[in-house]
Amino acid sequence: MTLSELIGMKWRIKNIWEYAGRNKDKIMKSKKILEIGPYPPPIGGVQMRMKALREYMLELGYECILLNSGESKRIKIPECVDIQNPWDFVWKTFKYMTKGYVMHMHINGKSLNSIWMALYTQGLSALFCRRAFLTFHAGPKQQYFPKNKNVFLIIGYFLIFFFSKRIICNAQSVKEKIMEYGINSEKIVPIQGFTMRYLQFDEVKLSDEIEGFLQQHTPILFSYICFWEEYTVDAFVDVIEKLRKSYPHIGIILVPRVDDGRENFVATIKKRKLNDIIYISDNLSHDEFLTLLKRVTLCVRTPKDGISSSVLESIALGIPVVASECECRPPEAVIFRFGERDDMLAKILYVLDNYEEIKSRLGLKVGVKDSLDEEIELLMAP
Repeated sequence: MTLSELIGMKWRIKNIWEYAGRNKDKIMKSKKILEIGPYPPPIGGVQMRMKALREYMLELGYECILLNSGESKRIKIPECVDIQNPWDFVWKTFKYMTKGYVMHMHINGKSLNSIWMALYTQGLSALFCRRAFLTFHAGPKQQYFPKNKNVFLIIGYFLIFFFSKRIICNAQSVKEKIMEYGINSEKIVPIQGFTMRYLQFDEVKLSDEIEGFLQQHTPILFSYICFWEEYTVDAFVDVIEKLRKSYPHIGIILVPRVDDGRENFVATIKKRKLNDIIYISDNLSHDEFLTLLKRVTLCVRTPKDGISSSVLESIALGIPVVASECECRPPEAVIFRFGERDDMLAKILYVLDNYEEIKSRLGLKVGVKDSLDEEIELLMAP
């Protein structure tokens, strides 16, 4: 922080209430949004939403800065602003608030860090008399959400939800869980987190390893996965082992979002002699991800995670989906009971046995809603 920035900060603190009150209407009409959330890499549903939202807002002529709070937050990326440490986050959010930006925070119920960041964001916004927007990603059951016995989490989420100007979630079931904190239903807006922009990609050459695997195996199952308990990877491995008996040449491509637990998973599949039919890729670019997704037989989604971008992308590209039960799943997906091995196996076999008939019902013609306009209209409302 330079001397001139410190002097400017001192002046802004002294005049903060007068400045905010005098310019409140002007600021709200200026359509300057500070998006705070994860940005690729790695590729994920929230990251792609942030990227698409920023690009579309800029195309429409709005001022939009993206503050990257994700795994790549310390990397200098031209499209967004980095965060080197907590104090850097505090300073940069304050700086943009004094420039007239309205904050839009993106969090889910899986990170304690996101709770304190959201609390600070809401407090700073209230200080400037300019309440922040909140998008709460993922499904109705997450690690720290909905309400549980931890009183600190209950208070934390209540304050985040209470001080938000509007809350965006991806399904009615998530809205109902947020309402359990005593939040007015009128300020919570379910918006499906998908846009056809996700399907804009250039087909690229895949790695030699992936190409070789695709040539050697059929059918090919695909899963965007984490090696965490909520993804029921042990159950998935059991199912794969049984599938091999019916389809000896089957292949499974796993694209992990993060590498946590990867070593233990690799050791497990080697011990069970499945490493020759399971390929674990590195994190792929968006173009590589969709190029690969277009060439697989079936997409499998194991966590109970709400509306998943990979599920909607698969359906729009005409790839059948077998997914765990969740109130948010699209009707085109074939659903199995969460964590139940036999039901997962039965549904995968059902799709493979009736493949052409199921595949014929999919593609861009299905009712996958593009929701970017709806979200931006909400952000720009007075």
